[in-house]
Amino acid sequence: MYLYGIGVKENCDNALFCLSEASARGSLYAKANLIYFYYRRKMFTNVCYLASRMVTCDNFVTTSECIQTFQYRAMSMACFLYALCLKSGKGVQKDELLADQLFSKFFFTNNNNNNNNNNNNNNNS
Repeated sequence: MYLYGIGVKENCDNALFCLSEASARGSLYAKANLIYFYYRRKMFTNVCYLASRMVTCDNFVTTSECIQTFQYRAMSMACFLYALCLKSGKGVQKDELLADQLFSKFFFTNNNNNNNNNNNNNNNS
């Protein structure tokens, strides 16, 4: 909320605190937003460190479809932001091959998630 100024005044300090606390408790979506926070602040080393750890982790909790959707969305954000850093060499050594792989992983994750949502909407009709 503080990161985007939704319902409250935009506040970077509070956003950093809240996102750090939530990601420390295991929220992948908060961790992805923390990565985005660092990217907006041009803290590319932090972006690469967190995103690389998140991209290589596969511990999705599949308790409910809503949670799974947010986890896929978080993974997409992390892949995309890490790929941007790799492509331009910001915060990490430039690696266009890995960046292209992450962009395709981002697309696949995003596309797969959209297909699941469309199938669920068709089943509810």
